[in-house]
Amino acid sequence: MLRIGDFARICRVTPKTLRYYDEIDLLKPNRIDPFTGYRYYTISQLPRLNRILALKDLGLSLEETRLILNDNLTPGEIRGMLKLKEVELEARFADVQARLASVKARLHMIEKENEMPQQEVVFKSIPAQRYLSFRDIAQNVPDQFRKMGETLEKHKIRGWSKDRVVALYYGPPEDGGIDMEVGVIAPEGFTGSVPVEGDLAMTVSDLPAVDKMACLIHKGSYARLGETYQAFWQWIEANGYRIVEPCREVYLNNPDDVPEEEWLTEIQYQLEKA
Repeated sequence: MLRIGDFARICRVTPKTLRYYDEIDLLKPNRIDPFTGYRYYTISQLPRLNRILALKDLGLSLEETRLILNDNLTPGEIRGMLKLKEVELEARFADVQARLASVKARLHMIEKENEMPQQEVVFKSIPAQRYLSFRDIAQNVPDQFRKMGETLEKHKIRGWSKDRVVALYYGPPEDGGIDMEVGVIAPEGFTGSVPVEGDLAMTVSDLPAVDKMACLIHKGSYARLGETYQAFWQWIEANGYRIVEPCREVYLNNPDDVPEEEWLTEIQYQLEKA
């Protein structure tokens, strides 16, 4: 038999919690000394307390927990409930991380609103290339890249890698989403199309040659691309140009092979004098 303080310490709860569980008939002491009023517990009561705490962590009320425990759920059933909660919490955590990264990126953009590019904008000739891609109105830009990668892996398309990815952006973002195209420089000899989902399919087309393409390298996280775009637009306006759509993003190295601070993305704009 264990006194309430010892039992609380073993279970990592407070004596106050155990007294409350006693009051609501959730976990009664094994014995109460009629003279001193001390509550005593046994090790055999640990499984019930572990279930109470697990279900509480699931977000269930103590009343719901009491009803469930009275139904004598098996360890396997409780394990399944905990697994579902684990998946839910992981998704929420990933969402919070993504939102935090977005907030940080936006703060950096605000801080750099009037800055010109730190690297030099260069003009170069871009040859025509065969392009395996799909075009869609995107609500979530990273999701489009995920779809592309999963499609290419699923259909075992050989000869592509993440340093051959090119994205095209058409026009300013609209309320309905972002008109974008994502794909890879087509593997040698590839013809035909690859289904993505719904009515979407990756097909081969030609990225036209551009004699004089304005290019600026972004180094680092994709989440901070907006900073480089902002600086690029400042430069374009200051030098009396206007943009000929679409914009191209060319990924110059494989993010799986280098640390995030070394990721290289080339932003390409075809320009004309305003």
